[in-house]
Order: sequence, then structure tokens, then C-alpha cells
Amino acid sequence: MKVKAIAVSCLLMVFASCNMLYQNEFQEAIDVGEVGDKKVICLLYKTGIDNYRYEFKLVEKADTMDISELFLNDATSQNSDFELQVIDDTVNICLNKPVGQEFRELGNHKFLLKGCLN
Repeated sequence: MKVKAIAVSCLLMVFASCNMLYQNEFQEAIDVGEVGDKKVICLLYKTGIDNYRYEFKLVEKADTMDISELFLNDATSQNSDFELQVIDDTVNICLNKPVGQEFRELGNHKFLLKGCLN
């Protein structure tokens, strides 16, 4: 029984150390646009040398929902522009970089993150 407790403790220490390696340094919050009374924001984190994570979120009053996340290196993250396009019930989050498309439904809207600006 004591061996099992030690093994579990070691496993928890390994997970804790991995989590410490994955820490992100917050850089800035970007206001992407509005959809009705909701706001689309992007939180930018530096995740390591020349790597960035973009978290897209839908904010309504005090409630925040995740839309998507995007990882870019330093070269592709430079001069990144976002634009919001609302077509019927679909909200396109357009990035001026070539990225794969990611789709998410939240409430009455469909969100699509894609590269579409030139």
C-alpha cells in the first residue's frame, strides 16, 4: 500500500512539473469585434521562444466561452490582423495568415476561424 502511495505522489509531481513547463506569459488582449451584444476577444500568450498562442473567446456580460485557439510562431504572428464578418448565423473570424479552418457552434451562432484577409 505504501508503494502505491509513493507511485501516486511521484506521478503527481511529474504532472506538476510538466504544467510548470507549459506556463504562458500573457501579452495582450485584442478586441476582434462584436456580434450583437456579445464581444469577440483574442488573448495573446507567449508560450516559448518565438511561439505564441491566440485564444479566441466570446464574452457576454460576465460569461466567457472558448471559441478556438491558434498557435503561431514569431514570423507568422508579426502584423497579424483580425476581422469579424457576420453572414446570417455564421461568424467568420478572419486572419491575414494562411491557417486551417476551425469550426465551433455557440448558442445561436456558428464560429469559423480561417485565413481570409489579404
